[in-house]
Amino acid sequence: MKLPWWMGKIEFWIGVAVVGLFTYAHYTDPPRKPEPRAAKPKEAPAELSDFSRVLTAQREVGRLLKDPESARFGDTYVSRRGGVPVVCGTVNARNSFGGMSGSQRFISNAGMSALEEQVEDGGFNDVWRKMC
Repeated sequence: MKLPWWMGKIEFWIGVAVVGLFTYAHYTDPPRKPEPRAAKPKEAPAELSDFSRVLTAQREVGRLLKDPESARFGDTYVSRRGGVPVVCGTVNARNSFGGMSGSQRFISNAGMSALEEQVEDGGFNDVWRKMC
C-alpha cells in the first residue's frame, strides 16, 4: 500500500512544531534571580612582611641619594628594639663627583627615612642605638 504524498509532509510539520514548542518553552522561562550572597566581613589590613618593609625602605632611601640607581645596600634588617618595626641598614652610592661616597647607615620607618650624613650633632647615633 502506497501512502499519499501529503503523509510524509505531515510528519515533517509535526516534528517542526514539536521542536518549535520546546524551543519556545526553553527560551521563555522567566529569568531566575541570583541567590543573595552573604557579605564577607572586611579583613583587617595584613601586617607587612619584613621583606616588604626592606624593599619599601630601600626605595625610600634611594630617593634621598644623589644617584639612586647606583645604590648598593649592605646589611639591611628589620629591628623591633624600640617597640616599632624599623628598617636599619647600610648603603653606598655615587656622590656628586661620580665616586662612591662610602658606606653609611640609614634608618627607615613608615615613609620616613634618614641617612647618617643628613643628621648632625650625633643624633643619628642615639637613634641607631635605641632602634637598631
